[in-house]
Amino acid sequence: MIVPNTFLVFRQPIEVATTPIVSRPGGCNGTTPGSNLFGQISDCNSDIDGRRRIRYTTYAQNLGFYSSVGFKTRRQTRFLGIWWLTNAQNISCEAEGNYESKCPTTTLRTYNYTRPVTRVNLTNEDKAEYVMSWNTGQLGIKNPKPTFKLAQKYKYKIHTSDHTARNNNFDYSARMIHN
Repeated sequence: MIVPNTFLVFRQPIEVATTPIVSRPGGCNGTTPGSNLFGQISDCNSDIDGRRRIRYTTYAQNLGFYSSVGFKTRRQTRFLGIWWLTNAQNISCEAEGNYESKCPTTTLRTYNYTRPVTRVNLTNEDKAEYVMSWNTGQLGIKNPKPTFKLAQKYKYKIHTSDHTARNNNFDYSARMIHN
């Protein structure tokens, strides 16, 4: 079958769909992570709409018997007023900065971390997490009495992290900055 040339003239152009990027500023940028009895923690939300959000957390936990430092990204959906973890097509996080570590018996040390080392990129997961360091307390039995060595104390000095999630061909990203 031969198609007349007039068909080619009135044909609509093909539109190539591009992935929109929705960037949301974090609600806790430019500050130091909040401190409480258990160390530093900073939870930020990047609301996509009234039902969906990205929650990103930076933490430096110091519980005495356990301590850890890291960050994570979670995709959540609200159902019946409660935020539930939901899988994303792709979820990732990466960071750069430095943190301090101090054991009760040692001196203060500073550790640097970079984006290529801390990059986590997962497919079809509900959260991405990178734990930079963790330490547990030690219980020893010595004569004449038992001893307990506390875990290290971690504290952020400078931290910048990027958190992204992709779902339904939309990319959602947020940046957390602490100084």
